[in-house]
This record gives sequence, C-alpha cells and structure tokens, in this order.
Amino acid sequence: MDQINTPLTDNEAEAARLYTEERRKNIAGFVRTNPEYYIENFDKIGASSRFTATFNMMAGLFGPVWFGARGLWSWALPFLIIETLAIVQIARGLFGDLAAEARERIESIEGTLELRREQLAAAIESGSDKADVYRRTVDSLEASIGGIRAEADALAEQGIWIALAGVALLALAKLVQAVSANWALEKRFSEWLSDN
Repeated sequence: MDQINTPLTDNEAEAARLYTEERRKNIAGFVRTNPEYYIENFDKIGASSRFTATFNMMAGLFGPVWFGARGLWSWALPFLIIETLAIVQIARGLFGDLAAEARERIESIEGTLELRREQLAAAIESGSDKADVYRRTVDSLEASIGGIRAEADALAEQGIWIALAGVALLALAKLVQAVSANWALEKRFSEWLSDN
C-alpha cells in the first residue's frame, strides 16, 4: 500500500516552526559569532547522515587557533602539529644549510689528506716502502672528497623542493581544515545540545 503524503496539520506546522525557532536560538547561543552563517551550514549538514562538505574561510585561515577557540581540541592539536611540520620544512628548504654536514666532513677529510700528502712526500724523499700505501690513501681521500662535494651540491639543490613540499602540506592542511570545520563544529553542537 502506498503511503499518501498529507499536508501537515496546523499543530504539526506550529510544532515544526517552534522547533526551528528553538534550534536557531540554540545555534546562536552555541556559536555566539556569525549565527546566521552557522544556522545555514548546520541545516545543510543536518539534512544528511553522511559527511557534508562546507567551506569555512576563517577555519582555513586560522586553522588550529579556530579549532581551539571552538573547543575542538581533538582537531586543533593534530592540525597544529601538521602546520608546524609544514612551516619547518618551508624554513628548512628556504633558509637551511642542507649541505653543512657534508662540508664539515670535507674539512675533516682535507685535514687528514694534508697529513697523508706530507707523509707521502716524506716517504718518497726517503725512499720508503710505504710510499705506495700513502699514495693509495691520498688517492682514496681525494676520491672521497669529490663524492662528498657532489653530495653537498645535490643537497643544496634539494632546498627548493623541500620548501615546495612544505607549502603543499600547509595548503592541504588549510583546505582540510576549511572543508571539515563546520562538520566538526556541528557534531560538537549536537553533543552540546544533550549536555549544555
């Protein structure tokens, strides 16, 4: 048997109007700022049992601060960590000396190389059998320095890519914050209604 749609009775229509009015007051009391925006978005989110994406520009801009101010700490702290990591990568890529450790190793090897060259020169001058050992050591150290210099150059060139990866991570975090903020706040509002 098909269900017939009947118009709401006056009592039902009045009850629906009162419910809507009370919900609007509750949302305004809960959010305190910009209630019309949140009433519109909460109604959109509440109309579906699935995740409903909305865009909250302020949450996207202020990220963890916005989530923290709204009492959404389980969202604020992970976003704070992600944004901090992204900013560190940007700073590391733009201002960090990625090749510093390689240059320190080169300096250390150059000091040893100078000593071995002096030993080689003394061995050649005295006609010692150790001249071949010193020659192989000098050749090995020079080859190591060449490889480490190439590694230092490659590390220095990676700076821009590290910075770009940080920018991409920050942009992605901001987008996720902006899209999920109203949904998370509406969920908290529903919990607040049961125990405000």
